[in-house]
Amino acid sequence: MRVTFGLAVAALFLAGCLEDGADVKSSESDVGAVTEAVLTLGGKTAPGTTGLLFNGTGAQKIPFQLDLPDDYWTTHTGNVEVSLRWHFVGGARYRFDLLDSVGVSVGKARGGSYAAVLLLPGLKAGTYVVAVTNEGQKAPFEGVVQVDAIAKADSVRELMPNLAALAPDQLSVSWITPLPNGAPGKACWPTEIVEKQHLRCLRVSSAVGNAGEGALEIHMSQIEGAKAAAGLGRYTQRIYSTDGKFREEPVGIGQFHPTHGHFHYNGLAQFTVYKYDVGKDLRGDKVAQSRKNGFCLIDMGLIRLGVPGTTYAHNVETACLVPHEASKTWIVGLSPSWYDLYGSFLDDQSVNINGVPDGVYELVYSVNAEKTLKESSLDDNDASTVFQLTGDNVKVLKRIEDGKHLAPS
Repeated sequence: MRVTFGLAVAALFLAGCLEDGADVKSSESDVGAVTEAVLTLGGKTAPGTTGLLFNGTGAQKIPFQLDLPDDYWTTHTGNVEVSLRWHFVGGARYRFDLLDSVGVSVGKARGGSYAAVLLLPGLKAGTYVVAVTNEGQKAPFEGVVQVDAIAKADSVRELMPNLAALAPDQLSVSWITPLPNGAPGKACWPTEIVEKQHLRCLRVSSAVGNAGEGALEIHMSQIEGAKAAAGLGRYTQRIYSTDGKFREEPVGIGQFHPTHGHFHYNGLAQFTVYKYDVGKDLRGDKVAQSRKNGFCLIDMGLIRLGVPGTTYAHNVETACLVPHEASKTWIVGLSPSWYDLYGSFLDDQSVNINGVPDGVYELVYSVNAEKTLKESSLDDNDASTVFQLTGDNVKVLKRIEDGKHLAPS
């Protein structure tokens, strides 16, 4: 089974403190202005669709004021969103309730491993408090309050996903965290040594997010699942429209991964190592490359805050193991604004760098590597990390991301 791994989520921590210790700042959104909705938080006021960001550490109570006409939700569609995301520190986990002016809960957040979301359609004007609680060690968090709403319209359009590669992290030529049953004696898994003839492994944690306004959702039927043990199962992608209908496109191969213990969508991502000229800031020749790896995607954390379209986390690991009750299919997917990550200790999270000499290199992480998945843009499918290799020591020099999306660090 897959194990949750501690890969921190980068946060842009903001200036100016509230009395309760949380910071606040406005956040831009590309939703058309809905000037009838106004938010006030920590002395900052902004149109509701602009949103207000805040952050802190540990348990907090963050008050805000929502102003909007009584008939607002008859002419607009959407919800009021409150979301949190945080760094992983010692199993840290945050949850929160939204309380009204007399302290009654009007909603409880639902979360993934590194984020929690509360969506409230039809929330009335008033004063509210985001009551944040934490489990485990305290860790910095970042949050947003936003009116995610647009004027109602009759036109129907497709909601496309957009996969965004996030820069590789935790590079190592040795084991970072021992496995529960004891790590192998080398930086390569036995399966990597036997099946791929890897002799010296550069281990890496990687993450992919969905920066689109539509869900990534790919299905494998039970008939195809029976073929997946031999690597011959077929997935289809569902592309939804604003009216709730969907169309299906064949997208690629499914396979049962015996070590991870669930189905993977094959060919999703690939690692490539290039020489790198620091002085000229240029990529050089390719020196190593992994095969195109398969993944079981799940919603673990938010790649961004303060933008429209964020949903609850819908994708969990069991969907790659047990058919969905309604669709009777195995599902791999990412909800809008969510990312998934694979820790460096998992098998296949490596590149064979046997024979690669000391020097400076660029590790490029490519998602939708075979370009079989349908998405709104391919421009942010690559991200990379420049590192210096000295013996078995790895020093990260910088990270490069083509997209403008927040990423794990």
